[in-house]
Amino acid sequence: MALAALADAADAAAALRVSRKGPLVLLFYDGFDQHAIDRPGGALRSWAHATSRYAYRRARGAQLYTGFYVAFRAYVAGLEAIGCDVRINDFALARSMPDYPIGVGGFPSAVDAVAALPNPKIWGPGDCGPHERFSDLIARLNFKLFTQPSPWAKEALQPFAQGRMRDCFAGIDMVRWPDWSTEPKTNDVLIYDKLYWDRDQHIQSVLTPLISHLDQSGLSHQVIRYSKYSYAEFRRSLQRSRVFVFLSRHESQGLACNEAMAANLPVFAWDEGVLADPNMPPLPADANVTSVPYFDSRCGMRFKLDEMLPAFDAFWSTRERFKPRTFVEQKLALPHSGRRYLSLYASLCTS
Repeated sequence: MALAALADAADAAAALRVSRKGPLVLLFYDGFDQHAIDRPGGALRSWAHATSRYAYRRARGAQLYTGFYVAFRAYVAGLEAIGCDVRINDFALARSMPDYPIGVGGFPSAVDAVAALPNPKIWGPGDCGPHERFSDLIARLNFKLFTQPSPWAKEALQPFAQGRMRDCFAGIDMVRWPDWSTEPKTNDVLIYDKLYWDRDQHIQSVLTPLISHLDQSGLSHQVIRYSKYSYAEFRRSLQRSRVFVFLSRHESQGLACNEAMAANLPVFAWDEGVLADPNMPPLPADANVTSVPYFDSRCGMRFKLDEMLPAFDAFWSTRERFKPRTFVEQKLALPHSGRRYLSLYASLCTS
């Protein structure tokens, strides 16, 4: 069954090792949430760190995981959904098969963690450091491919990756994020505030006018700010809300928005099509920046700032016609993500 899922990598599939569970995938992750430690007792130390960090953040009602780690866990879940045998931070196994590919993700420290492994490597999800570093990673550390979560982000960095950048999204678990559209609703509008760059300016130009308009319209609302909420709080807020407003300058994927869509909440998304991150390089002409790279007419409506209030009224009056969960099922569910990543990973066996 798992090998049949390799339709996009049929030629490379034969080169993958297959255990009793399925195709073998070796993944490495290093960051705040989990460490890749290549020495005796390293796995135990990583487990202890991850467990204590999780308990500490949960006790304080903070976000349990970084966004990169959430994406990494989704990659693992997607691969397992199609029958793969995923091994995480298994240095001994990777070292015993120096020609076998490994996937590397997390923060720049992950690059250092696997530097001694000669295996062909694919990067992502995560941030491997400045884009000027790609050439060095290709030349010294055998990185064959890099990934970004969406086509526009891929195109933004492609010139620096020597044509080795690919798009690969994190899958959405349709069981963990069920259809809550028929649940009892006590809140009309859930606003997701991810106003990061030029925050003070955008509070005044976007968030404050929108809230004022909702008050004047008699609509209840709740604001959740990026990185300032707990996982449980976000789930409860989705369950009790009718629609989801997504305020972000741009997104390489936008997992919170995808999760809201899986829960079948129509989305009203600010989408100016402008790159706000000053650390990103100038974009190619065909890189279509967006805050909702995975979105169509089933999901809701996009808006620009100069049309926000009338656009919201149009969105609200037609909210019942949107079916975002259908889009997520067809485009972003875990098996779709697993097949996409596995096709890239398997291609390293023949590159």
